Amino acid sequence: MLTVDKVKKAIYSYGEYPALHILRELEDLQDFENCKVFKEALDSIINGREWYLSTKTDDISLNETYNNILGVCNNPKLIDNNMLYYIDEFKKITINQ
Repeated sequence: MLTVDKVKKAIYSYGEYPALHILRELEDLQDFENCKVFKEALDSIINGREWYLSTKTDDISLNETYNNILGVCNNPKLIDNNMLYYIDEFKKITINQ
């Protein structure tokens, strides 16, 4: 069962963007029960990060958030090169249990 704590743990391990990416997939699948869990987890950790982190999942907002995340991290190339891996690992922790 998906819980807010499980999603928050994955966010702390792999970052906010994989959570947003998966939230968008869940929205596309109309899995609103799990969307609610992801949204609650994201809302609880973005306090103070609103200036670069959006919880919107439209194309423009996702792209802006991704670029903002890369702009504030120490090694953006590493993050960019491994993002698909991070998304897959995030799913293993949360969705594919």
